[in-house]
Amino acid sequence: MKNSESKKAVFIVGSARSGTTLLQSMLASHPEVYSFPETHFFRGTIPKFSFLRWLKFYGEKDKEFIRQFLNRVNRNELDVKIPSTTFSTTEWVKGLLDLLDSLSQNSTEKIWVEKTPMHLYFASLIENVRQETNFIHIIRDGKDVVASLFDASEKTQMHLTENNQSKSAFFAGRLIFKSTKSILGNRITILFFIKILSIKLKNLWDGFVIS
Repeated sequence: MKNSESKKAVFIVGSARSGTTLLQSMLASHPEVYSFPETHFFRGTIPKFSFLRWLKFYGEKDKEFIRQFLNRVNRNELDVKIPSTTFSTTEWVKGLLDLLDSLSQNSTEKIWVEKTPMHLYFASLIENVRQETNFIHIIRDGKDVVASLFDASEKTQMHLTENNQSKSAFFAGRLIFKSTKSILGNRITILFFIKILSIKLKNLWDGFVIS
C-alpha cells in the first residue's frame, strides 16, 4: 500500500498524563500502524471555543506553526501541502487532515495514528469533515492525573503550586466531561487507563480496519 487514501485515521485524545503516550507506543508497535509525533495542528491553530471560530482568519501565523512541526520532523518538502489562508474553519480542518495523510503517504501501513491529547476539543470538527475518522479517548481518575502531573513537575523541577494543582484537576474533569458529551455522533472508543495493559490490540485494530 503506497498511498494514504485508503488508510484509516485514528486520533488518541485525553488529558495530560492519562496514558495517551503509553497507548500510542503500544499501538505503534503494530506492523500496520504509522504513528506521528504530537502535531498540535488543531490545538495550535483553531480556537477551542466554537464561537471564536466564526471570527478566526487562518493566516501566515498559523501556517508558520505548521511549518515549524514539518521542520522538526524533517519533512520540509510538505510545505506546499500546508493549507491556504482562509476564513473557513472547515476548509482549514480539511487541509490539516490532507497534510496528515501526506505525512504517511509513502508508508505501507494501513492505519495512521496521531496523538495530541487536547485534540479531543476538536473531535466534532474533524468528524464533520471526515466522518470515518476514529478516536480513542483515554480516561484516568482525576486524582491520579494530578498526582502524575505533580510527580512530573518534581522530576523536572517545575513545581506545581496549590493553585496550579487545582487548575489541573479542573481541566482533567473538563476533558472527561467533554468526552462524555461527544460520544454520540463521534466514532470514539472510550478506554480507561487501568485497562490499557490488558486490552487486546488485535481486536482493537481489527475493528478499525473493517469499520
